[in-house]
Amino acid sequence: MGTSIALFERAGGRVSAATPLPCTLTPDVEMGPFFVDSQPNRSDLTSGTHDRYVTQAVPLSLTLRISKVSQAGGCTALPGARIDVWHADANGVYSEEAVLNTSGQRYLRGYQIADRQGTVKFQTVYPGWYPGRTVHIHVMVRPFSASGAAAKQYTTQLYFDDSLTDRVMARTPYNTRGARTMKNAADGLYSRSTQLALAPREAGYAAHFSIGVKM
Repeated sequence: MGTSIALFERAGGRVSAATPLPCTLTPDVEMGPFFVDSQPNRSDLTSGTHDRYVTQAVPLSLTLRISKVSQAGGCTALPGARIDVWHADANGVYSEEAVLNTSGQRYLRGYQIADRQGTVKFQTVYPGWYPGRTVHIHVMVRPFSASGAAAKQYTTQLYFDDSLTDRVMARTPYNTRGARTMKNAADGLYSRSTQLALAPREAGYAAHFSIGVKM
């Protein structure tokens, strides 16, 4: 199987541009009920709010590299694609949801346009849990055609190691809600292939993930 090349930041420094990274087709799963197609264009998903479930949550630096997977299994970078990211805050609540009393708020939502290496970077926080799901992050990839219209739409969900999540959930402000009710193995949408490998970084964590989409 082919590989793609990109720069990613790890806890120990930068990976060389000559370092090959895994290239596999990422599962395309349901979008879920909390997507809003008017998310701000920004890399810092924590900006513009004073909500303590965002400002006091554990920081997470997330780098994504988007590749186009050919029928033969080879990969090339997918520059220009729109990458949307959204997830719950430390209290398990999404912004911009009337039923959750967060209408008009935009925390932990945003999109970036992939650079020529197919890379986007987001500064966000470790998500909290809510009933019926394990802890996760939503990612949508929308490549554009020459006319400027979205050619296709792919949605995946990124997950976390349960033992690490348990440690994070024991911290303030995550620990105001008691034990979470679902872990990875019990979540029917969970896929080990989209579980993030996190490295400690300052007061939080950093992760990179390679997303392969079929064109």
